[in-house]
Amino acid sequence: MTDAVSTYADIVERLSAEPGVWHSDRKGFGRNGLKINDRMFALLIGEDLLLKLPRSRVDWLIASGDGKPFDPTHGGVMKEWVLARPSGAVPWLDLAREAMAFVSSAPPGNRRG
Repeated sequence: MTDAVSTYADIVERLSAEPGVWHSDRKGFGRNGLKINDRMFALLIGEDLLLKLPRSRVDWLIASGDGKPFDPTHGGVMKEWVLARPSGAVPWLDLAREAMAFVSSAPPGNRRG
């Protein structure tokens, strides 16, 4: 098991204890990962942690070198998603908690793109 997989497993264990949080391991983007109220906020992609965060936070993580843009379509960067590097200055658990709070604050029916 790689460090990224082990760290992600720890995050899943810790955050799954929070109300409304659950982990899906179904295959395919949007089907697997950590969710709160059926909205995804974090998942492991390779050795990076994909997180849904406010655009300003995404921009900061990219500018600091701790993250990189998420471009699932090779030409369509998703502005509220970032791939956090395992060696970043901000621990993944802290980022996952930020993402959970951000996603849970969206009004019902608003998926925030």
